[in-house]
Amino acid sequence: MHIGNLDPAKVTIACAGRFLTGFAADGIFNLVWNADRVTYTSGSQGDGVYVEGADNSAILTVTLMPTSPSVVDLEDLCARRTFISVTVNDATADGRMTYTGQKCRVQKFADKSRNNAAPTTTYNIIMPSATKVL
Repeated sequence: MHIGNLDPAKVTIACAGRFLTGFAADGIFNLVWNADRVTYTSGSQGDGVYVEGADNSAILTVTLMPTSPSVVDLEDLCARRTFISVTVNDATADGRMTYTGQKCRVQKFADKSRNNAAPTTTYNIIMPSATKVL
């Protein structure tokens, strides 16, 4: 049995050349692809074909504490409708991965709330062509 280790301190996200900081307690990021990489179609006689998907777009969701200094940066990037480069990196030995994207955009301003609990601030970043660095 293998038991691995993930270290949140070794996870970094860079947007427009700046490292994001002040992540919420319930997570750092979620990266979700918008389409399948491949689909399979089977014919009536059992032969089949794989169809390669050309859509490499993804949505990167980043959850920050409302006091994070990165909130101001992401709000500004959204307001200016700026194209940005994004790099997501996990340097943990058991979870090593790096994804990059160019011409990304902050999808919308984060929802705002204030109450008795510490709210989180969530941003979606559209990555038109998310690439896994091998």
